[in-house]
Amino acid sequence: MLKESNIRDKLFFLFVVVYILSILNIILTLPIGSNEAKIFYSESGILYQISHIFYGAFNNNLDFRLPFFIFGILNMYLFFILSKIYLNDIKKSMFATTIFTLLPGIITSSVIINIAPFVITLVLIFIISYSKGWKILEILSMIALLLIHDASVIFFISLSIYFAFERDRLCLHYRYFLQL
Repeated sequence: MLKESNIRDKLFFLFVVVYILSILNIILTLPIGSNEAKIFYSESGILYQISHIFYGAFNNNLDFRLPFFIFGILNMYLFFILSKIYLNDIKKSMFATTIFTLLPGIITSSVIINIAPFVITLVLIFIISYSKGWKILEILSMIALLLIHDASVIFFISLSIYFAFERDRLCLHYRYFLQL
């Protein structure tokens, strides 16, 4: 059993290393797209600021894509933590993380200039902090999400609906308890 666990851990580590190297290869070989060029050269928003953090450090595509790559790797780690909270078996957590990282949207958000890796990071932080009961981190992640992206209003609407149903469910439990 110990041998199987050791092999599984090594294979997962190997997957993570190959994944990181593959994403780096994509970043270095993929030319800048028209939307990325527009953000990098002519806009002045948050994506412009983020994409210029490492400007001139590597003299290649990694200059403007490194922050998005870093947050993509951070998302993989946060998802692994989240999966360990909700899944009982470490094998299932590793499998879920592998599937998550291979989703086309996750790969794309790690490679091109867009707001998605930051939104995903904040949502994962929110879910982890909600699961662990860390209220301050929950609130901070929600505020940051609201400030970073306009479409995060959808996230807040869905949270409101969820908590409204949760409240109704709790009320039904209390009513049942009071009837006893």
